[in-house]
Amino acid sequence: MSACVGKCVFLMLSRDWAIGHDKLQWILYERRKRREEWYWNPFGYVTTKAIIVRVLREKGVHLDDDAWNLIEKLPGSFREWHATHATGS
Repeated sequence: MSACVGKCVFLMLSRDWAIGHDKLQWILYERRKRREEWYWNPFGYVTTKAIIVRVLREKGVHLDDDAWNLIEKLPGSFREWHATHATGS
């Protein structure tokens, strides 16, 4: 995994929703527009896949089956995911 500067989005769920990370947790992002510029707005910091699903559902996010399948393929916790994706950290 390369070092990230700024936002580390690694999983695009749709045009407007993504999952990123820092060294401690996954970060749920919503695409927003300010003036004429689009940006990723972090709205949830989570450590388990179950919380990702809960937050997206509580927020009323509509994703297609492919996106839900991508989420399902994540390990149960950020710690498990990070152990296989971090290098030298």
